[in-house]
Amino acid sequence: MTIALPIFELLGGAFTKSLPSYVSGLREPTLDAQCEAARTFAGRGFEAIKIFLGHGVKNDIHTIKTIRQAVGPDVRLFCDLLWRYRLDEAIRIGRVLDEEGYEWLEAPIAPDDLAGHRTLADTLDVPIAIGEPLRTIYEFLPWFETRSLEIAQPDIVRTGFTAGK
Repeated sequence: MTIALPIFELLGGAFTKSLPSYVSGLREPTLDAQCEAARTFAGRGFEAIKIFLGHGVKNDIHTIKTIRQAVGPDVRLFCDLLWRYRLDEAIRIGRVLDEEGYEWLEAPIAPDDLAGHRTLADTLDVPIAIGEPLRTIYEFLPWFETRSLEIAQPDIVRTGFTAGK
């Protein structure tokens, strides 16, 4: 006989009764349309939005500021740079994220640049989020040991639930 249990029970039981969520990306083709979508999501009760950038430093800085202005200070904002920048460029963008109150910077530079991520973590206030390309606890360990990330984002589909926990 097979007994089916919810995953939270297999992992040791519930530790919360709610799970926060966020809008992952504003897919509209123009910045004006993205701002309108962000305001609409906020109006529907979403408290957080992650934006995807990587369209050039100047363009992305403009987007960061414009989205913040569109939703105001009460909406939590996150940023994913999709590994498209050099370290110096990521620092420039990260400083603007700091000024605008974004809550994390995901995938800022090449995913295997441990030293560069450490520099970002030391230089910026915005936490550095990494994890999609890492598959095992052994791959995550150097990132934790060197404090090169502040938010671990394992891809549970690839790591599995036990390793992700």
